[in-house]
Amino acid sequence: MAAAEPGFPELRQVVLDSTDARALAEFYRQLLGLAYRPGDEPPPMFAGDVYKAEGLPQVPRSLPEATLEFEGSALFRETFGAEVVEHLVHFARTEQRKFDEVVTSWERRRYLERA
Repeated sequence: MAAAEPGFPELRQVVLDSTDARALAEFYRQLLGLAYRPGDEPPPMFAGDVYKAEGLPQVPRSLPEATLEFEGSALFRETFGAEVVEHLVHFARTEQRKFDEVVTSWERRRYLERA
């Protein structure tokens, strides 16, 4: 990386941080003149106790769950193309398979203490 010219700062990282990520995303959507595609509009803001609420959408809790969601996403297939999606799905499944082949330090501690 070339050094910054004398008298000019060198930008190393750009960080967008917000206490309201949804408002920040909406700000940039409007700033850039982007529009939601039909069906892609965000749901209304949740009001109430999220810990007691039932039926809320959930993010995947594991790599296999996320891989299935990604693989079945029409949005990702349309955006990146089927070849890219299939490549990334294959990569994720390979990573999971390799992880599953290893005995973790947690498993060693947990199951050796019970032996």
